Amino acid sequence: MDAELPDEAAGRAPGRGRLEGRRVLVVGAGTRRTDDPDAPIGNGRAIATLAAREGATVACADRDESAALATAELIVDNGGSAEVLVADVSRRCPR
Repeated sequence: MDAELPDEAAGRAPGRGRLEGRRVLVVGAGTRRTDDPDAPIGNGRAIATLAAREGATVACADRDESAALATAELIVDNGGSAEVLVADVSRRCPR
């Protein structure tokens, strides 16, 4: 299927720096674990890595710390900058 997509849409093209100097928070930046080796990347991880490729520093928020760490490591391994926040946004903060 990737063969049908342009390089930029398939994640093969280098970034153009469109988010250089920006900070981006991605909620749900981790990807659920699966035993399927052909499982697609999750939307949160895709957005986080795309934002980093475009020059943003990314805060990877997820309720699963190991999933958020995996996304942050992927970003850093590819030359980007990322931090991890562990949070469950489905739960209301106590007042």
